Amino acid sequence: TTWAVFMFGGGHFAGAVFKGAEVLVHKTFHCYTVRAKQGGSQGAADNRAGSTHKSAGASLRRYNEMSLIQHVQDITKLWCDRLQACSLIFYRAASGNRSVLFGGKSP
Repeated sequence: TTWAVFMFGGGHFAGAVFKGAEVLVHKTFHCYTVRAKQGGSQGAADNRAGSTHKSAGASLRRYNEMSLIQHVQDITKLWCDRLQACSLIFYRAASGNRSVLFGGKSP
């Protein structure tokens, strides 16, 4: 049985595809996207404020959010054949991050 696991949130991503107990492919990475001691992503803070913050840290977090989304979509596209062969796909993603895995230009 082939199956996959994806975990995505707080700037962290982990994904793997297994055949039984054997790992076929796996990938993890982290980007600085969460506001220190404030919680939540930079995008969420921008939405709350009604405008974008202009600090260097805010710009970096905003850029890293977009980069993280692109990396996740690139990985799912690269693993497309393996994912189609999966009988089970487990995922953990906050509601805002589900659209990255299941929506957008290339779900």
